[in-house]
Amino acid sequence: MLRRSPTTVFLAEGLQRIPLTTLSKHGPCVGIWWHNDERIVAIAQTLQSFAAKRQIVDCNLCHVHEWPLVAKMLNQSLSADYFIVPRGRVLFDRQREMGFIYHGNSTRQSQLQRIAKLFGLSEWEAAIDDHYLMGNAADELFSDWESPIDDHYLMSEAADELLSEE
Repeated sequence: MLRRSPTTVFLAEGLQRIPLTTLSKHGPCVGIWWHNDERIVAIAQTLQSFAAKRQIVDCNLCHVHEWPLVAKMLNQSLSADYFIVPRGRVLFDRQREMGFIYHGNSTRQSQLQRIAKLFGLSEWEAAIDDHYLMGNAADELFSDWESPIDDHYLMSEAADELLSEE
């Protein structure tokens, strides 16, 4: 039986996603990633893809847009939400020659070390970012969030007039 690799890496070049076995020959990279207990899936861009004058390099890759590519690799269906699997983002500071790994509360130190190696980061720091929280922590973060369209507006005369015009 063939054993699946614990990591899957794609190099993002424009709209193309090129599968790679390693990013090591590309130097430090930035990008996004997900992990479960079995594997890490990363989509990366090389620093050469960005203007040299940018000190802090971040990519424009979005978890929600890349989810169809990676869902099955993480034993998820395409209809599952992209945020049910721990995920994060890697940035790079050219002046300090250091990477930054932003992650949620479900990512262990050992996984962060694997992610740093995967993205070619010899020097790096990690920080929890609220965007990537999981479980009760995420629920608590959004517990007092209100919809932009609140009930008061929907029950107002203005709303009634809008509905009657249709």
